[in-house]
Amino acid sequence: MRFEPWVGSDWGNPENTLGGKKVLILGESHYSNEDEWTNRCDPDATRHVIRTYAIQGRHTFFSKLLHVLGGRPRWSLTQSEVDAFWQSVAFYNFVPVFVGNDNRIAPNTEMFTSGVAPFRSVLDELEPDHIIVCGYRLWSALLVAMKDSVQTTLDGNGTIEKIPALRMQHPSTGFAMNEWKKTLQEFLMA
Repeated sequence: MRFEPWVGSDWGNPENTLGGKKVLILGESHYSNEDEWTNRCDPDATRHVIRTYAIQGRHTFFSKLLHVLGGRPRWSLTQSEVDAFWQSVAFYNFVPVFVGNDNRIAPNTEMFTSGVAPFRSVLDELEPDHIIVCGYRLWSALLVAMKDSVQTTLDGNGTIEKIPALRMQHPSTGFAMNEWKKTLQEFLMA
């Protein structure tokens, strides 16, 4: 059981907006307005969220990711530029079930642990060049749940399954856009 990842149609294409790099953006979790969905999974939820809120909509979380990775604010881009960016990346949420009905609810240890096997299968299928981990809480959970597969460096970044990984502040917190834009560009160039 897992939420299927969003994989853009230009993922890995040398002509994509990231110069052919296969960048996996790793989010933490999904939430549902319906209590009965807690601890359940709708496999198409991530794909629906990206189409609805990242490409067609203007959700703050996705707009900030677009800005720091794509280099320009959402408002300055045409719809085709927004679409081109999201067609160039993959997005996956680590926790494989809806956490609850409010995004302020943190996933519990069991939810994080249950995400390990599905995440490994996504890594095997996608073979990303880089992983961007959205949120320090998620990075900390990965260090515990995948302790055999996550290596960290002095700067707090590292690797996941030997894939370069960047630990990024969650975009919904006090997020310094220009600082993260520079950090992400340097990470993707290394």
